Amino acid sequence: MTAEQTKPCIACGHIISTKDLVCTHDGCGAAQLQPHSCPMTICSAIAGALTKERSASFSCRVGDEWPVSQSDASSRFVVEVEQKFSRKNKFHSHFADDCGEANSFPRILKRYLQGDLDVQQLTSQLMFKLRSAALDTSGSKPTGGNVVVTHYKKSNDIDDAGRLLIVMVTQTDGFKLDPTTIIPQEIDHIDLKALRQAAMIDLTQFDAVYPEKPADETYLHFIQGHSSAEFFKAALGCDVDANNKTSIKNFFEALHDFCKSADLETDLTDQLFDCVEHAMVNLPKDRDFITKDELVRVVESELREGGYSAEGAFSSYLEVGDYKVNDYIEPTNLGVKKGQEINIKGVNGIGVQIKMNLIGGKDSDKAFCFNPDTKEATLTFTVDEADVEQLNELI
Repeated sequence: MTAEQTKPCIACGHIISTKDLVCTHDGCGAAQLQPHSCPMTICSAIAGALTKERSASFSCRVGDEWPVSQSDASSRFVVEVEQKFSRKNKFHSHFADDCGEANSFPRILKRYLQGDLDVQQLTSQLMFKLRSAALDTSGSKPTGGNVVVTHYKKSNDIDDAGRLLIVMVTQTDGFKLDPTTIIPQEIDHIDLKALRQAAMIDLTQFDAVYPEKPADETYLHFIQGHSSAEFFKAALGCDVDANNKTSIKNFFEALHDFCKSADLETDLTDQLFDCVEHAMVNLPKDRDFITKDELVRVVESELREGGYSAEGAFSSYLEVGDYKVNDYIEPTNLGVKKGQEINIKGVNGIGVQIKMNLIGGKDSDKAFCFNPDTKEATLTFTVDEADVEQLNELI
């Protein structure tokens, strides 16, 4: 009998099985597969305060710019908030049409990118928009809170403008902001389980395409939250523009990358793709959508059937990898088919449209094998009986 292969957990170092996609050691549970990403570089961080007054009005102000050395509380706060946001279910979209309004948030953001505003001025204008949106809220008014604005980069590309993360938080026992400067004080831990009002803008994509709304370039990512968070989205101009085609394609791409990273067997990889496809095209009769969480459960259930410990493994990979998949997807049969396929063209005019999980290297056991050295590909499959006679007549 072949000895079981083992590896150390990437988080706690405990020796676990290579089939453990999450650590099985007591109290750890860390997902073992992490998409490659560059470390975060914090360009600037600052916070504002939105305070509810007795008369149901609101006041707002901006604190001091945070010191963001690698070891202080401000840096740790920013890093942990970004990690929390990356693991939350999000909508991926664009800013709503502003009809040319000069003081809309996307127009303000353009001025920031052009160097006409610094981060404190940007945050000041954002706080005024949040105050106005809170005042305009019908029914129960928001309770207020602190708004943290962070400009950071996760790329080594000098042309990358970075990302802007805007998060509304209320102070808990885990951390404390100085009441005057609104800068984080020393903290033991950060508890942001209730993070529900947040948005992240890919500044490079935003600057390149705004005010256009290309379906395959969604630069705005936000947490939908509850009705109490509507004023937050209204102030920013968030527009729910769920793109099913993009969500389906990105889910299958994430699944493909995950299977490749985990070095899963071909049969299991094919089974995962088939089960996800089946779930998408066989919806319950009383609804026309499926949730991202339901699809994640399909994947992790099949992984467990294949002998892997997988609770949270694919879910973590999907969120940390920044794959743009909306919480709710309305799939069509054609959309599911197209979402898995890659179009490949040969120099001699021959082409093929094939599911991405059927593509492998030159020595793989996949149906489509590609040799990167010679740029040649071979396609091997058994012909359906219905086409055998037709092919026999042609040879």
